[in-house]
Amino acid sequence: MGVIEAAAELGATFDEEARTALEAHDKVQNEEDFYIRLIDGQEMREMTEALSGIEVFADILPLWTDGNSNYFAVYTGGPLRGRICYLNHEETDNSPIFRSVLSLIRRLENNPQADADELQADYPPPREAESAHTESDLKAIRGLRERLGEPDLEDDVRGQLLMSLMALTPYSCLDTLLAYLEDEDPYVRERAGVIFKHHQVSPGALKRACNKEQKR
Repeated sequence: MGVIEAAAELGATFDEEARTALEAHDKVQNEEDFYIRLIDGQEMREMTEALSGIEVFADILPLWTDGNSNYFAVYTGGPLRGRICYLNHEETDNSPIFRSVLSLIRRLENNPQADADELQADYPPPREAESAHTESDLKAIRGLRERLGEPDLEDDVRGQLLMSLMALTPYSCLDTLLAYLEDEDPYVRERAGVIFKHHQVSPGALKRACNKEQKR
């Protein structure tokens, strides 16, 4: 059973681009040795069952593994649909790393023996990437903010939503993340700092620039 059929049995569907890319990649993986491999139907079912009922893993379908209990998974629904996250068995961070199934497949096929740390990620987006993808990312961010406005949101769910929001935020919108440097959640504060460091932006300098702009 192929990965598409296994996913379909679990109720997951893909757009045409992802479906075509996965079908071709499945064949390539059968012919070549990959460090990060597609999981089979049984492992997919077992992982899905293990994650079911845990809200922070909602709409996430594992598709690849490194064989060390770490997985690349696709969002099958919600604001992040189609994007890829990395499920690290040592910590929970479901923020997107790759923009799409096709994006990850291209990285894997260009370097079949690469591990997760050696794959060039799409998120956080580099400054020069602000173009055709920006509106799609901003739309996803709006969807995440809607979810953040839901009543009685669990703290861990809120934290994961914010980590995803920060990962998608383009350079031109970093000012919207300043408040999270003082968030009540220490993990959110830490991630905000990491994002600013990634973009090589001084939060203090950005705050001063924003204040100066507001006074005009």
